Amino acid sequence: MDCMVVDQGSVEQKFQCYLNSGQKLHFGILGLCAIVLTSPYDIPGHVPKVLMQLCAHSHDPDLIQKSIKQCVSDFRRTHHDSWHYEHRQHFADD
Repeated sequence: MDCMVVDQGSVEQKFQCYLNSGQKLHFGILGLCAIVLTSPYDIPGHVPKVLMQLCAHSHDPDLIQKSIKQCVSDFRRTHHDSWHYEHRQHFADD
């Protein structure tokens, strides 16, 4: 993140920060992970599509890969016990 001073005249300096595209992507991935992990033992209708979006970015740079891997691991851990008889129906075969 690059920051620069915007207003030096006041007692409190004001900063304006700019994110590069990799940081924006990572923040977006973290947001998607937060959506997936909001319902740890249930699968709302939007979660399968969000997981597919995460999978589309699973080969991105290392930090993003690590975040996705942790998210999917947590999802698997919380949904594994009832996967076959409750949660599997929410996902298509592809």
